[in-house]
Amino acid sequence: MQALLTRAPMYLDSAYLMGAIACLFICGGLYFLRTQVWKKLIISGLIQTLFCFSFFIPAIAGLQQDPVKAAALKAKQLEQDVIAYRINMPSFSVYRDAITKRRDPLPGELVFTRADKLADLKALYPNAEIDIIFSDGGIVLARIPSSNDSPNSITEETSHALIQPI
Repeated sequence: MQALLTRAPMYLDSAYLMGAIACLFICGGLYFLRTQVWKKLIISGLIQTLFCFSFFIPAIAGLQQDPVKAAALKAKQLEQDVIAYRINMPSFSVYRDAITKRRDPLPGELVFTRADKLADLKALYPNAEIDIIFSDGGIVLARIPSSNDSPNSITEETSHALIQPI
């Protein structure tokens, strides 16, 4: 969450701020209009709806989805199978144009996960040095080295029971 919020200034920029201030002033100005209260409330609701759909929702969507899209495009460029590890973001598969399996990864595989799940991944492979290929906004694309012989690692046979397509 903290990594996601560090990206907020990119989306909550001057255009967003100006839109919010304009919405505030227009809604505040309705107080001085000499008309019925219900008409003021309808106008205020319409202005707030315009703000939400024009500024707020696009900012939040970009904040959340841009790192996922960038990771998916990077994974697509690498042309390898990717495993989703303890993350459920179906948009990753859409951006990548391929199904992303959900299970514990095997050595040598690309892993799509959240930054806060890297510690779990490292616990699964304690002797491996996980290679971070992409990291942005709390989203991580990493590779587990294939030379790992960790006793805690998942084998090919046990991994089939863990496969859960997104």
